[in-house]
Amino acid sequence: MSLRYVMLELSGVCVRNHACPLCLPRDLKTNQHMDLVRLTRLVDEMRDMGVQNVTLAGFGEPMNHPDFEDIRDMLMHDFNVTITCRPMDLMMVWPIPRANVSVDSVFDARTLVETVVQADRPALPAKLVPHIVLAGEAAERIDTILPTLWTWEKEWEKISIATPVALCQDPKHREAVRKATRDHRRDWTRVKTLIHALGIARDRIALADTLWRTDACQWPETGVMINARFDLLPCCNLPATTPLGNVRDKTLQEAYDNEWWRHFREHWKEDPRCKACPDIGNTGDSK
Repeated sequence: MSLRYVMLELSGVCVRNHACPLCLPRDLKTNQHMDLVRLTRLVDEMRDMGVQNVTLAGFGEPMNHPDFEDIRDMLMHDFNVTITCRPMDLMMVWPIPRANVSVDSVFDARTLVETVVQADRPALPAKLVPHIVLAGEAAERIDTILPTLWTWEKEWEKISIATPVALCQDPKHREAVRKATRDHRRDWTRVKTLIHALGIARDRIALADTLWRTDACQWPETGVMINARFDLLPCCNLPATTPLGNVRDKTLQEAYDNEWWRHFREHWKEDPRCKACPDIGNTGDSK
């Protein structure tokens, strides 16, 4: 198995104080910036290992890094780069060509529309491809938000929608996951009815409907997340209290080939943390 995808948490610093519903438990947040010297070497190691795609995301704001522009240009030289950003930052992500815009609240949705349609703002760059991700309050109030966003559908590549089950990544909230699971089919019936009523082509909407599948996740086999402390995590949805390695003092190849990672890649489908992941859906009463 070869590494093809890396998510980099350039900065764990968040202006919202990690208040978004999809964020990690507080004790797993980094609240720091990636060291530029080590990151520069890491980029060379990623290229040597054949990494193709890089997403700038994590649990802070990538653009908070003081050297963001230099890092962006360095990564774009060798990789296909995507960034996850807030609606108010959408105008600043170019020349990164792809943006996952996280819309977690009604305020976010309103800000996104205003960012695109305000007359005194320049239009989005023609080659910028925003992918709108509705979650949290925005997903729960989809009946009002989606029609408004779709008025400017030509601006979006795709809109992804997550039902409330995606709010429950903290293991302490397992009962909330189970409750959301029971409501899952009802939620999706409502969403799909709305999509049909708006006349939206099915390929323009991505429903986070992996709850009933156990084979949807490809992270363990081809991807890895590296946080601002240079910890290696299996993915952004798995808040591992014990990272499966660290690349601050080791090369990426050494860390990725260690015994922990090899064992995880071979047995991740039996790992209790993966079984409890809302995106895979083996929460105990999902069938």
